[in-house]
Amino acid sequence: MSAAMAKTSFKCKYCNKSFAQEKTLASHMCPKKQRHTDKDSFGSRFGFRVYQRFYELTTAAKTPKTFDDFVDSTYYLSFVKFGRYIAQLGPIDPDSFVDFVIRNGVKLKDWQSEYVYETYLADLLKREPAERGVERTFMFINEWAEEN
Repeated sequence: MSAAMAKTSFKCKYCNKSFAQEKTLASHMCPKKQRHTDKDSFGSRFGFRVYQRFYELTTAAKTPKTFDDFVDSTYYLSFVKFGRYIAQLGPIDPDSFVDFVIRNGVKLKDWQSEYVYETYLADLLKREPAERGVERTFMFINEWAEEN
């Protein structure tokens, strides 16, 4: 084996940790690499979308946040958990719900509380046209009838 091959190391592009063997690098899973691996999950995708929306509404920044900015954020886990919560909850108009919590200054840790969603619903139902409520009711009745 030549001296050049003996000194070859494999480096993780996420955490810059070096490994002597390529298979060790392949099995290595630092938190940043894990976040990139999970980028196609619903929680991560929706969390990223909410992260971008949060910065659109709360800062005057001209350039949108990138996925790398999201991965490096200390709020990454909170936004991903919120994304998972949205998937489970299935709220009426999720984008409107996101805008509601941001514009009303709700703390990120409270976005998943039942009280916040109930407050959002009360606000939404006051503002939405009656036709939209009737349409949603018929859609729900149809869905229920198919299930039962």
